[in-house]
Amino acid sequence: MEQQSRLRKVSCTDVNSHCDELESQGFQLFSIEKPADAADFFLQVKAKYPLDPEISGKVHWDAFADSLWGGLDARSEPKLALVIQDASEFSHASPRDYEIALSCMSDAAKEVEAEKRKEGHENAMIVLVVGVG
Repeated sequence: MEQQSRLRKVSCTDVNSHCDELESQGFQLFSIEKPADAADFFLQVKAKYPLDPEISGKVHWDAFADSLWGGLDARSEPKLALVIQDASEFSHASPRDYEIALSCMSDAAKEVEAEKRKEGHENAMIVLVVGVG
């Protein structure tokens, strides 16, 4: 497993067991399946990820970043995990968009986690699990 701060890239075959482990540790999971490209990624996150305000329309990374930040911040659970079950197709079809998506998710997770800790939630933790290969 590759782990860079809160980003955990795991084999697609290991995603479910990794998610089971996180759930057993008290994480609330938000999961999308297998986005084909940026447009499909947006369709799935609009339905499955905590977003505030909700996003609409076409791919707009700034709107996604802001909305994800708001959605994560609004959650009361101290431990959250954003999951992409299989990002293989997305990463190959739209490598630039894939990297932007991960960057938006990582930045929002880092910033919201820091904010929650400042507010006294010392055990706040937000991780990203991405299935690859």
